[in-house]
Amino acid sequence: MINEAKELDELIEENYIPTSTERKKAFLMYFFVGIVISLSVSQHNNYEMFHLKQATGWWAIFFLCLVLSAFLFFIPFFNIIPILAFAVLLIIWVLFAKQAWE
Repeated sequence: MINEAKELDELIEENYIPTSTERKKAFLMYFFVGIVISLSVSQHNNYEMFHLKQATGWWAIFFLCLVLSAFLFFIPFFNIIPILAFAVLLIIWVLFAKQAWE
């Protein structure tokens, strides 16, 4: 993990510009199908691996919020919390996908 962080820092210092194929792959990773496809490929560069980890974490948080919101939705005063949580997650998802595309 330390080696990956060093390699990513080196890419940033070198002003690494990803190719259009790498940007498309990173963008698709924020869709669940993109994660499944990218896990079937055995080799990734640091840019793709960063976005794969970020997208996997985002989907894990999304499913956790989905399970928790199923319980909160039926409590009268707390039923607005799941709607707000999913609105925030949608905004974060759009920002991550935009970051991967650029």
